[in-house]
Amino acid sequence: NAMAVLDAISAGNGSFGEIANYTGLSDSSVNESIKDLVSMRVISKMEHLPTPTKGSRYVISDLVISFWSSIADRYRSVSLMKADEPYDAMSQLISTHLGKAFELYCIDLISSNYPCTAVGQWWGPVPQRDAEGRLMKGPEGKVITEYADIDVVATIRQGNARIDLFGECKFTGPPMGFGALNLLVSRVRSLKGGYNVRYALFSASGFTDELREYAEENGILLFGQRELLYKDEMPALR
Repeated sequence: NAMAVLDAISAGNGSFGEIANYTGLSDSSVNESIKDLVSMRVISKMEHLPTPTKGSRYVISDLVISFWSSIADRYRSVSLMKADEPYDAMSQLISTHLGKAFELYCIDLISSNYPCTAVGQWWGPVPQRDAEGRLMKGPEGKVITEYADIDVVATIRQGNARIDLFGECKFTGPPMGFGALNLLVSRVRSLKGGYNVRYALFSASGFTDELREYAEENGILLFGQRELLYKDEMPALR
């Protein structure tokens, strides 16, 4: 049963109901398997923030098992492929795996270095916008939505103040620029609720000079290589 639950999660079925539907197991069997996997730290519960009442989902937090269940187990016959075929077939899955692992690392980084009362992610529908930022509408005038997520969400207590931190993660590629920040800001602004918003950007490739200057002037937290590896102090909230 535990392997069936892992298969379900690696296939993108993170909520309890999705896992039960995917596996065909009874609720009690799913619940027991989840408890066992959580106790062994193979999976962990990801809270939906900043509104935890909207549910949660499970993620595979053991990176070796995550790699096996989401990639290696799907390509057991790589020995029968030609030299370049295994990597070509798995490259996108590997990129996705590394991206998710980086998100978990960044969530843990925030949880370990700031006075958080809750950490997690956000996921759900957001309105689509055109290149100029205008809402896109269908033939009947209804706003077109798409499914999206926010990689890092944390509720932080600083004195008597509550701070809602929203972050975007990027593990590979060129230095992060305004595109990532604008996307994050757009998604956060689509959320309903009065939040005391702070933004954080995490990039293993660093940031453009223009973004660094803007972040310094506007209190945006930047986590580059040195911060991610604890070689520099963590950025201060302000």
